[in-house]
Amino acid sequence: MTVESLLDAERQAHVDELEKAVIRWRREGGREPLSSEALPALPSGDAVAGDLEWRLRRHDLAVVRSELAGLKAELAGPRAELAGPRPLRILDFGSWNGWLSHRLTTDGHQLTAVDAFAGTWSLSAPWPTPPTWRRIQAEMTDLTRLGETFDVVIANRCLAFEPHPVTAMATLRRLVGPAGRLIATGLLVYGDAEKARLRLAAEAAAFRTRFGVDMLLRPTRGVLDRGDIADLAAAGLDIHATPGLRLANIRARFDPLRPAHRYGVA
Repeated sequence: MTVESLLDAERQAHVDELEKAVIRWRREGGREPLSSEALPALPSGDAVAGDLEWRLRRHDLAVVRSELAGLKAELAGPRAELAGPRPLRILDFGSWNGWLSHRLTTDGHQLTAVDAFAGTWSLSAPWPTPPTWRRIQAEMTDLTRLGETFDVVIANRCLAFEPHPVTAMATLRRLVGPAGRLIATGLLVYGDAEKARLRLAAEAAAFRTRFGVDMLLRPTRGVLDRGDIADLAAAGLDIHATPGLRLANIRARFDPLRPAHRYGVA
């Protein structure tokens, strides 16, 4: 399947320019794209064994699978064993290189992967065999043009990078069909969010100086604080501590520069 695009020509040109700059920035920082052979094992595998970001994504995968199992049980009904399992239709927003879409497709679900970037680090990552999931280049503001709903919509570690997380959550919820579910992974909540934002702002300033473009697609703080989490909860997102990260969450209580790890379900 080829990568579809919902971006208009002007926005497409800007996003493509930014993606090229981001790739150069990562390479200058010593980060190379994962090999074709490494992709199928993600979020595990030797290539990412010592990488903190991928360790966190392993916890995300466990959370998502647990939520999907519960939803399938709810949707199936008491005679599901006679009809056989029905695959869930899932939208993976913020899919990046498609690691989660690959895993959930392997689990038997029908995936639509959506990301703003479509290059070889993201939607066009060099999978050893052609991806069987649908791939769409789009931003949050483009999603209304999909014209369909899903059993599950996953906000894949992306709400912090939306200008208004609550508005973004509402946009995603409108894509959830009857009796479906929204799952928001990777909600990192800082006790001292201002220092975390200052670090991100310094990186963004260095990026703009180096490449002449803004590092983020849209103006955003890029960091969630306790107020954001309270607002998301008030808007209907049930917030939970991420299982398996209990020690990290305890440390976050005593060190405001360490994030607490949360996920949300609606």
